[in-house]
Amino acid sequence: MTGHNYAIVYGCPEPPNIPMIILGVSLSVVCIGVSLLAVWKALVSVHDRKEVARFEAERAKVKWQTGTNPLFKSSTSTFKNVTYKNTHRKDCTINHY
Repeated sequence: MTGHNYAIVYGCPEPPNIPMIILGVSLSVVCIGVSLLAVWKALVSVHDRKEVARFEAERAKVKWQTGTNPLFKSSTSTFKNVTYKNTHRKDCTINHY
C-alpha cells in the first residue's frame, strides 16, 4: 500500500424518515384522486353539453305549440246525464229534516 489509509467503518445505516414517507404517499394519493376527479368532471361536462345541444335541437323541431303537451290528457271529464230532467218547481220545496 502506498500511503492511503482507508478506514472501513461498519455500522448501522440511518433509519428511514417515516413522517416524510407517510407524507409523500399521502400527497401522491391525494394528487392522483384530485386529478381523476378533474378528468371525470371534464368528461361529464362534455357529455352534458352534447346532451343539452341534442335536446335543444329536438326542441327546435317540435311541431306543436310550446304551451301545450300533446301527450297530456286532462283528468277532469264532463258528462251530460241524459236521463236527468230539470224539474225545478217554485211551488214545491222538499224539507229533508
